[in-house]
Amino acid sequence: SANRSAASDASTLARAERGVLVLRQADGKLVPAARWPAGDGGSAGLAQAAELAVTQRRGVATPAASSDGGRVDLLAYPLRIAEAVAAVVAVECLPAGEATLRETMRQLQWGMASVEVVIRRHLAADQAARIGATRTALEISATTLANERFADAARALATALATELGATRAAVGWRRGRHTRVVALSHGAAFSRRMDTIRRIAAAMDSAIDHERSL
Repeated sequence: SANRSAASDASTLARAERGVLVLRQADGKLVPAARWPAGDGGSAGLAQAAELAVTQRRGVATPAASSDGGRVDLLAYPLRIAEAVAAVVAVECLPAGEATLRETMRQLQWGMASVEVVIRRHLAADQAARIGATRTALEISATTLANERFADAARALATALATELGATRAAVGWRRGRHTRVVALSHGAAFSRRMDTIRRIAAAMDSAIDHERSL
């Protein structure tokens, strides 16, 4: 929705030829997220204006040569959240006087307000999810540690995970040496390590450990 909002804002600027919205990703990189018109390849001038706005942490307006040899105005405005640039919008416009440039920059600033609302909504949702995950992890840890014996703790952990995730069954594995063995199933289910299902679960656990990622 932030992308659609930014594209709409760019299209309402009477002199706008093209525009781009750049958003900061989870890894910290600023990446183009939306362009106007749709499918436009952008330009080096737009990229430079966006980079300058990020570096100076303020709106910038500079004249430049267009691809057809004419002149254009490049404007960019950064959005700062918690002292970091979270997004920047840049537009390429037909040249105009100083008063028109100021009005266009004001419109960019207003347009970024809608982008800020969307970004802050996502940040709030992410924070709530992290808090919820932390609370759940602490509750499961407390349930597990309430048991003195390893086998009882493993069964409690498996049951708590199955309940939290809405899973039909959860298993806990313990690795010694090169292979993992299933040590507990949720809800106190009895099992034999020679069962095909248990062997497949143990093999899946080994794969996850060997690849060092979720599978």
